Amino acid sequence: KQKSFECIHIYGYYYLCGRMKNFVIEKRLHAEAHVNIIMTTTKDYSKTKLACYLGFVTQAIVANFTPLLFIAFHHEYKVSIASLALIPAVFYIVQLITDLLCAKFKNLDYRKGIILSEITAAFGLIGLAFIPSFFSNPMIGILICVTIYAVRSGLIEVLCSPIIEACPFPNKESMMSLLH
Repeated sequence: KQKSFECIHIYGYYYLCGRMKNFVIEKRLHAEAHVNIIMTTTKDYSKTKLACYLGFVTQAIVANFTPLLFIAFHHEYKVSIASLALIPAVFYIVQLITDLLCAKFKNLDYRKGIILSEITAAFGLIGLAFIPSFFSNPMIGILICVTIYAVRSGLIEVLCSPIIEACPFPNKESMMSLLH
């Protein structure tokens, strides 16, 4: 694990400050000693930013994929157009409920939550290919799949924004607006 350190100059000495496993490290250094090494130990968050952006791209795909299949569902499974209008409503209601539940439980593990959200997106989208055919009313299978990937969409909404907010980017406001 990489560690990030700050170097503070006080009265001719450099103080090396940082965190390692919840312990604060402080080391007094002479004026020119190890300053170049200290400055190169900062962490790069570009992969974290990319992962969050891709999470929101996947959310857009998940949210817009099923409505593109309305005509296919109507012809393949003989589901009425009025029943198909229920799909976006279920999607957004489940997403909102997931958002509210995540707000209630503040001690979430962000990494596990993001991984879980991507797994649920995959299960929901892959299940959309075969789960509706298991039911006598295919609309039940479609709504089960929509519910599975709506949970994912709610998790991404709640988890990615604080991750980007916590990263030390120089232009955080523009990154947050691009994220949304």
